[in-house]
Amino acid sequence: MWTFVNGPGYRVGIPALHDAHPEIPWTGFADWAHGAFVAAR
Repeated sequence: MWTFVNGPGYRVGIPALHDAHPEIPWTGFADWAHGAFVAAR
């Protein structure tokens, strides 16, 4: 599994995903991490 995750991993077309689900307020990883860890202190 490490070879998979460290190699090709999962491939996702992020723009296509956003286009398919415009009703979802998308959050980037940095914003999520800040809200989940920094703001929780």
